[in-house]
Amino acid sequence: MQKIPKQECTAEFKEQAAKRVKYGKSVVAQEVGLVEQTLRNWVKAFDVAVDLRRKSPTFLHWHAEHLGADNHRTLAIREGFAHGFHALTDDCELIDLHTAAYKPEAEAGLNALDPRIAIDWPRPVSEISAPDRQHALLDDGYSGIRVT
Repeated sequence: MQKIPKQECTAEFKEQAAKRVKYGKSVVAQEVGLVEQTLRNWVKAFDVAVDLRRKSPTFLHWHAEHLGADNHRTLAIREGFAHGFHALTDDCELIDLHTAAYKPEAEAGLNALDPRIAIDWPRPVSEISAPDRQHALLDDGYSGIRVT
């Protein structure tokens, strides 16, 4: 899958990220006596984007990044891509920032184990949330979504 060009973060994103670092690392770590090295091993996730854009040359291709405190990576996901993640540590918490308000009626999903997409998960997928277990496999007639 093609890499998404690096873009500048919005002021809101930077503010939220700074708050997360301030409260997640400095204050909490000091209160419980943890050092930064310990925190680096706490949160790790395999973050995935799948191209669902109709007629895209990368239709149904996926791209993933290993996210964690030790590599400072993020993944920006454009319109027309599905997003999912696989927690690689217990109690993993991710924050998603969106360009529009959440609309429950617009929510949809893919089956994480769909062979048509064939995501190479770094570990066996042992737990899937109840709503995510309801997602069917894509059929051969699925042609993607139209992005304007």
